[in-house]
Amino acid sequence: VFVGNTADRTISTSVRLSIPVRGTYATRNYSSLRNEWIEGRDMEAEHLRNGIAVHLDRKGYCLIELRRAR
Repeated sequence: VFVGNTADRTISTSVRLSIPVRGTYATRNYSSLRNEWIEGRDMEAEHLRNGIAVHLDRKGYCLIELRRAR
């Protein structure tokens, strides 16, 4: 999942999946704010559908990788 920020300021927002997902997903994300991959925690599909918080620097981006854990 790719999320970008076109604003001239850092923002916090929520990202939610609107596609059908089930089970648990291992996550990691790459943030232009930190310039590195960060291992996340396992997330249930319901949590991904409800939304997860994302922080984006000005003109920055975040790449969220989801891998089916179970």
